[in-house]
Amino acid sequence: MIKTEAKKINVGLPKGFLNEKSLDLIERLLNKKIDKNLLKFKSKGINFYLLKLRDIPVLLEKRDLDIGITLTEWINECGSKLTVITELDWYKGKISLIAKVGFMKKLNKKITCVTEYPRIAEGFFKKKRIKNFKIQKISGSSEGLVPEMYNCCIDCVETGKTIKRQKLNEEYIIIKTKTVLVKRSGSINKQLRKTIKLIQKFA
Repeated sequence: MIKTEAKKINVGLPKGFLNEKSLDLIERLLNKKIDKNLLKFKSKGINFYLLKLRDIPVLLEKRDLDIGITLTEWINECGSKLTVITELDWYKGKISLIAKVGFMKKLNKKITCVTEYPRIAEGFFKKKRIKNFKIQKISGSSEGLVPEMYNCCIDCVETGKTIKRQKLNEEYIIIKTKTVLVKRSGSINKQLRKTIKLIQKFA
């Protein structure tokens, strides 16, 4: 069992496609079987919360969480200034521009982009010195709207199978994403340092 004291430490762990890894980590930390239908777990001095990846950086910055595991893509998208403690081997992917083959040669024309990463998309187009672009934010499945409604999308790519099924192409890799253990700003006390070491050991 994890033995801690003083102020409660709040830890944000990802659900979704990383849910099983989070639950496995919690079981290792608590050294017991848990009810995998729950969204929060408590040990002495530590609260574990299962959350969406995109929400973990936000809650860290608001100081609702002390540490968390998330993807670097969501740290970039949220514009969060968090400290990366360590990289985990849970997942690696890419945020890429997806369109019909040859789209990158047409970047001087009007760009209409659908994405769940508007900050990353805007930063990419500005870096490419593109002025005539329009970005529409949605929650996912952006490939399905290309090219009928929008001429490109910016989305996460892992295997590329979804892109191929939609007869699209990964035209440009914008950023490579990885899973990281991060903390909010501020000093690390003895209690938090011990929790970080345990997560590094079992993650």
